[in-house]
Parts: sequence; structure tokens; C-alpha cells
Amino acid sequence: MKLLTQLFTLINLCGIGFSQSSYNHPELNWYTFETEHFIFHYHNETERSAREAATVAETVYYPITDLYDFEPDSKTHIILKDTDDYSNGAAFYYDNKIEIWALPLDFDLRGAHRWIQDVITHEFTHIIQIGASMKYSRRFPGAYIQMMGYEDEKRDDVLYGYPNTIISYPIPGTAVPPWLAEGTAQYMYPGANFDYLDSHRDMILRDRVFHNNVLSFDEMNTFGKTGIGNESTYNQGFSMVYYLAEKYGVDVLKTISQNLSNPFSYSINKAIKNATGKSGYDNYSDWISYLQENYSEFFESIKKNEVKGHVLESEGTTNIHPVWAPDGERFAFLSNKENDYFGQTNVYIYSLLDSTSEMVASGVKTAVTWTDDSTIVYSKRSKPNSRGSKYFDLYSYDFTSEEEERLTFDARLFSPAYNSETKQIVAITSYDGTSNIMISSTDSINFVPLTQENDGIQMFSLSWINNNVYVDATDHHERQLYMVDLTSGEIIRKTNLNWDSRDVEFSQDGLVYSSDKSGVYNLWVESESNSGYITNVQGGAFMPSVSKNGDILYSVYDNAGFNIALIRQNEITPIQSVGFEDDYFTHKPESELIDTQYIAKSYKYEDEMSKLFFLPRVMMDYNTIKPGFYTFANDVLDRLMLFGGASTNKDKDLDLFLILEYKKFFLTLYSNLFWRTRHTESDYFYTNINGLEVPNIPIHADVAFQLFSSDIGTRFQFKGHKFNLNYNYSNYREHVNIVYKQEIDYNNEITYNTRFGEIAFDYYRGHAFSIQYQFDKRKPQYVKNMLPSNGYEIDAKYSYELNNFMDGFAISEEYSTFGANFVPNNTHRLEVDVSKHFTLDQSKRITATLSSHLGVISNTEIDDFFYFCGGGRPGIKGYSFYEESLTGPGLLIGSGYIRYPLLLEGNIPLAQFSLQNISLGGLFQTGSVFRNNLDEIIDNRKASFGVEFRVSGYSFFAYPTAISYELHHAINDGDEPLKQYFSILFDF
Repeated sequence: MKLLTQLFTLINLCGIGFSQSSYNHPELNWYTFETEHFIFHYHNETERSAREAATVAETVYYPITDLYDFEPDSKTHIILKDTDDYSNGAAFYYDNKIEIWALPLDFDLRGAHRWIQDVITHEFTHIIQIGASMKYSRRFPGAYIQMMGYEDEKRDDVLYGYPNTIISYPIPGTAVPPWLAEGTAQYMYPGANFDYLDSHRDMILRDRVFHNNVLSFDEMNTFGKTGIGNESTYNQGFSMVYYLAEKYGVDVLKTISQNLSNPFSYSINKAIKNATGKSGYDNYSDWISYLQENYSEFFESIKKNEVKGHVLESEGTTNIHPVWAPDGERFAFLSNKENDYFGQTNVYIYSLLDSTSEMVASGVKTAVTWTDDSTIVYSKRSKPNSRGSKYFDLYSYDFTSEEEERLTFDARLFSPAYNSETKQIVAITSYDGTSNIMISSTDSINFVPLTQENDGIQMFSLSWINNNVYVDATDHHERQLYMVDLTSGEIIRKTNLNWDSRDVEFSQDGLVYSSDKSGVYNLWVESESNSGYITNVQGGAFMPSVSKNGDILYSVYDNAGFNIALIRQNEITPIQSVGFEDDYFTHKPESELIDTQYIAKSYKYEDEMSKLFFLPRVMMDYNTIKPGFYTFANDVLDRLMLFGGASTNKDKDLDLFLILEYKKFFLTLYSNLFWRTRHTESDYFYTNINGLEVPNIPIHADVAFQLFSSDIGTRFQFKGHKFNLNYNYSNYREHVNIVYKQEIDYNNEITYNTRFGEIAFDYYRGHAFSIQYQFDKRKPQYVKNMLPSNGYEIDAKYSYELNNFMDGFAISEEYSTFGANFVPNNTHRLEVDVSKHFTLDQSKRITATLSSHLGVISNTEIDDFFYFCGGGRPGIKGYSFYEESLTGPGLLIGSGYIRYPLLLEGNIPLAQFSLQNISLGGLFQTGSVFRNNLDEIIDNRKASFGVEFRVSGYSFFAYPTAISYELHHAINDGDEPLKQYFSILFDF
């Protein structure tokens, strides 16, 4: 029954995923207060944000629920957290729960809007719109169709071969495409306008129309894109939702959602047709025509009057924040070149002498500042501190020593700006959703507060102008320019406009900054003698930096990315030819500013478990149908979790498991319980003392196996390194019912002597104590599990096992009873997996992986029940898992992969599956088992070669789907049949 111990590990493959927080943060003191429709949870550092959020939530409750004619069946929980320098919001619609990070969003693809009123309204719209689209009640999020197939080859003492087919496919209870979900969440409700189609959103959409690369209707139906692809799904969704609401009336959004709630409807195309009379594809075409017509006049004007300067850097999709060096011969900028995602920016230094750039620092998010020609200071997220929090800190890079130095620790500082005259540096910090400015001398780094704001204002970038600190900030919509009084810390508004002004710099001609007054961001120069635009671009002009001789570097958005451009003159462009029109700002919608604090009594947070959720599942397993279910529940803060499941078949085989997690301490405590039963039968003849079968004594045996395994342990992380301490107890038991039927021929008369027997006994009892270490040092890349590259992985596990294994039956000397005779099989066990990933060709994304697996048992004399098996899916794949020549107390396997992408970021709709990526790979493996002598590795070496075909995409719009097929051939043994492996899971 060794196979069944392996099957315990497959529950994670066939189950459902849970969001696991990396760190538990037990240091936080959590509090709760309630409003009419919501329950808010906050810790000491987020109370101001929570109380503002409560006012917003109650303000928007009825407009949103009335729009969709849907209300939650209980109060919605809203959690405000600020444990990391991270900004986001998440709606868990089945939990009826929202999580908000208090740090306001600062994203170069988004405009500036008051964070709390924007994100609360956005996420609560998700709760309601997706709730209105649910096909069943909240307790039934969906179902699973699953299958396990097995190798034909097996050992005599196991029931089935090792799994070679694993399928787990979801049938969701909600299927809403991301463009509709995000578009409606940004649309919110008529008159809200806490987020609107501002100049940033219009820029991204307009640019795609200009370059004729608008995402197709099918491409909008899924995420999973590089560069600005996912953000384009947001923007196009917002625009199309707005178009549908304007054309058909706002109730069309409710009608589409209700059509998607039909249990048999998974087509957004048909849902839109049922709501509007025209298919989704036809409405999409009409919307595209509307956009082309709407932008046509502007496009014609730009073609005639464009003023952009000379583009210096365009590799990658993100080239931002250029900053001149004091010598005027170089500049620093941030770029994501050679990276897949928009925010993966590093610092590069560009030399005007030879037009080359070199990377000097990684992971930097905001503009650098030069302290002299040989040193820059910048901000980036530091590694996790002792509590697991990742904060922005300041670092310096010295070009002479080529070394980086960390200047602050857990200071939460970004956007530094240095004043060479006063030798001071300023930076922005954030606490409880409010920004403030800190200042320090560079002679001795010690930042102290310069401002004392506490009203939710968000600050973005800093600059020194005539020894005064300037900052752009927002308290509602759009960024405005402020000057800071260095004596009092008061921030003095310098612009009070209905349009956005940002990234101010000083030049010999006056102030230079980016403005969207005309509906398009362009650089504006402002002086006493002359003011006006100095760029006129199709996309947008941002982040100017002015050299001593007046040359201006800036970041220009064009063709789905930011580029670095240089303007060598400051001629004013006629206002009438810039953007849409000079008073375009008058078209911007108005919205209410909601910034009041909700007054309600708080109390200490008490654990509150969610309802039990159920997910039915049907599994094909060893040619039987096994219906069952998963169930789970968790508390609001995800500090307690329960996950279980059960299934059975006609043979009354049971699969039961229960997983418990407790995350109130720094360490996560857990307990896993597994129980499985298997029934089988056999017929054979009685064997006499001479070993000969007696044909007139047939025996029929009904055999039941009961396998129980339990884990108790703890896991934790320390600076990205994962550890798991575990104790396991296992007990395997066999129950046999025997029918003994002897045929007797006496005097030509046949009679039968039938006897019945029953016996039950344990045949394995084991205790194991283990420690596991895991470290994943891979660069984040698109489909990194499908095409792993650039980095390495380590997975090592040491355990000490106290194994008691049955060795026949005997009389117990201690109890004088007859029963199973247990023999100790104690051993130390070590397993180490190391993988190194490479990129062979960056442009074609050809990748390679070298990996090794080592397994060693200290007691080589133990029963082969405890040996390593070196074949099958986890081993040398050209051989079956139980291949005898690959079974032993020591195992060493080396593997080499090469993978080539056949399709990346495609979009091929196949029923409810959107195919996006295809790869073809080759695998060579060699390895051997050994006992006492490493020379045995060479003597017993096996090898195989195989091909791998992988497909990935999304099912039902939002569910990741990974399909893999492998075919392998054993090189050493020509008679060995080809081995096949197939899987459909969420990832590879």
C-alpha cells in the first residue's frame, strides 16, 4: 500500500487554492466598529483611513445596490491594513469581504484621485456587481471535475501504479470577464466620478487607437499580459462600460450581470446580446468606430503639429523619471527593459557621449537624485524586516566604488530630492493614508518631519527650486503644485486648477511641469515674461528634467510605452494646436469630496469565522466515479482557516482530509489529517506445507485497507527563506474477510466445507520528525512556471523516521498474544532538490533548466517499503515509478530541460478556454540508485529522453489553466514502453 502514502501529497494538486499571507504580523492590535451596512477592522496604524472609509462606504451603499438591485445577505467586512509599502484593494465576493491597503496608489499609468473614496467605491462595486452575477448562493462558489490515471506497472504489494494523469478543472459559480468587472467597478454609478475617464486612462486608450493595436474583444476577456496589457484591459473595459451605459441606459449593466447569473450561461457575448439586442462583438465594433471618429480630428492635428523632440531610449515599456547629472553629460532614468512587467524598473545611466546606457541599481520605483557627479540617491523596497514588512528606504550608489549603501531602515521614504547648496535631502513618507515630507542633512542621515499633515493628502514628487521645496499632491482629484514653508512646515498651494499639474522643475525660462489642461499631458513652461506649451504629443509628456544649459529630458508616452526624449529648445507651441482644446478641462466631471471621519465606538477584534463554503466535485479514480465535496471556512483576518474534503465510490472507498491553520503568531501552526480506505478482493487456492496449491480449496478474500496520516507543525519565513517544522504520524491497517470453501468428494457424493475467517491488523506505524527549507530566487517573469528562467530554486528536507513495519505474524512475548510482528526500520532521510534556470535567447524566450535531486537514507538495511523510487512523474520519466532497478536507499537524478515558446500572449478562444501560451520542450535525464558506494551510481545509471508540450491560458475568463503532455523514452532499455504524462491544473 505504499502508493497511498504518495496520494496524500496529491490533494494540493486536485484541491483549490487559498491566498496565503507570507507573514502573520502578530504585533498588530486589531479593532472593530460597525456601521449600518458594514463592519470595519483596523489596526492602530490605520484608524483614520478606516473611519474615512466608513463614511465613504455608507455614502455609496444605496447608489450601488440600487443600480444592480442586489444587496449582500450580511454586512460587508472591510479591513484596513498598512503592514507594507504596498497599495491595492481586493474584493473577496464569496467572503463578502474587502481588504484595503492604506497606502494610496501611485501608479504612472493612473491619474490622481483621493484614494479611500476611489478604492472603497471600486471594491464595493465588485462585491455587488459580481454578487448580482452569481449563479448560486455564496456558500457554493463552484464545483470541480477531476481525474486520476495510473501507470500499468506496479509492485505486487500496491493496488495501483503511480499517477500519470492528473486533472482538476473548475466549474465556477461566477464567470465575469475582467473588462466588465473592472469597467463597472471604475464606472461605479452615475454621478460618483471618484474615478473617471481621466487624461491617463484616455491616453492609454487613445494611443492604442492611434497605433491600431486596441485589444480585441476576446483579449479583453482575460488578464495575463505583459507591459501595459492588463492596464489596457482596465481602461478599455471602463470605456466600453461607459459606452454601453450611455447608449442603452445604465440599467444595461444590471441586465448583463443578471444574464450572467444564469447557471447555464458562460458567454459574455450572449449576455450582452440578451441585454441589448446586439452581440458583444457587434457592440465592441460599434464602440471602436465611435472611438475612431471621436479621436479623428485630434489625430489629424497631431500629425501636422507634433512637437516631441528626439527619442533617446525606447527599449522596454517603462522608461521614466530622467534626471540630469550635474555634469550635463549623463542622466539617470528608470527602465523595465529586459523585464516583462511595467513596474519592474531599474536605474540606468545614459551617456550622451556614446548614446549607451548601463544598469546600476535594481528595483527602484521613484526618481533618483544626484548628490554629485559620482553619487545618486534613490528609493526602493527593502527586503522584509524582522516582522516581514517591506518598506521603501533610501539607498545611495557610488560610481567610483560601484557599491550600493543602504541609508535608512524601515523609514518608508520615497521620491528623494537633494539640495546641493544646503546639503539637505527631502523625501516623502506615508502613514495611515497620509503623506508627509521628511528632511535630513546629508552629513548625518537623520530624517525629521518637515510637514505635519493628517488629512489623507497624497504627495508624489519633490523638487528644490530656489532653496524652496516644491511638491505635487492631491486631496481630491488631480495633482496640484505646493510650496513648503521650511520654517513652519506649512504647505502652500501654488496652483488651484481644475486640471492636473505635476513634476515641477526649474529652468532659466521659469517653472516647467506637466499639465493636462488640454486633455493631453504636455510640458508647460511658466515665467513672468512668457508661458505656454513646449511639447505637443499624441500620448503624453511627463517628468521633465532641466539641464544647466536649458535642455529638457522628459518621458513621452507613445505606442503603449514610455520613452525618454530630449528637447533642445523651448519654443512655445500655439495653444490652439495642443491637445483637444485649451478649455478641455471644463469637461471633467464633478464629484463630492468625502473626507469626514465616521464616529462609532470601537472594540477589540474578536475572531469571526465565515460560513462553511462547499464545492461539489466528481472524480474519476481507478475507473470508478467518486462524488464528493470540498469545504472551507476562515476568519475575517485570515488568522484561522479550515479546509476539508470527502469523497466515496460504489465500493465504499473513502477519501477524507481536514487541514487547520492558526496564524495568530509569527509562526503559522497547522494540523493536517488524512484518512483513506480502499477495498479489494482476491481469489486463490490454499497452499499446503510443501508450497503446492490445493485446487479443491478455493479461498475468496475481501480486503480493506485503512490508512491514516496526520501532521502537526509550523511554518514561517525569514527574509524570503521558508522553513517548515513537521511531525507526522502514520498508521496503516488491513482488514481481511476470508471465505474458505473446501470441496469434498466422498463416496461419489460432493459436499462442501465452508468456513469463515476475519482478521484485522496494523502493518505499519510510523513517526517522522522533519525540517524543510525552501528558497525561490527567480526573477518575476511572464509565465515563469511554464518557461522558468533567470534564477534558482532550492528545496531541502531532512527527517528522522521511527518506522515500525510488519514482518509476518508471531506470538507476543510481552502479552502472549498472536498478531503482527513489528520490526524497527528507523532511519535518517535527506532529500535535496536544486534547480538553476537560464535564458538562452531573451528575444525568443528560449529557456533552459538544470536540476538535480539527491535522496539519502542512513539505514540502508531497512525494508524496501521505505526506499526511494526513482522513476515516473517525479523521477526519471522514461521509466515507471516502481521500476525495480531505480528503487534503493540512495537516489541521484540529474535533469536538463530546454523549452521554446511557440506562442506567447496570444488569444485563441476555445469554448470556455482562452489559449494564450504554448511551449515545446525537450528533457534529458540520467540517474541511478546506490546503497553504500557512490561508484554504484555509474554502474546502475539509467537515462531517458522526452518531449514536453505545454499550453496555458484562462478558463471562464479568470481561472488560470495549465495543460501539459509529456512523452518519454528510456534510452538504456529499448524494450521499455513509452511513458506518457498528462495534466490539467491551475499551474505547472
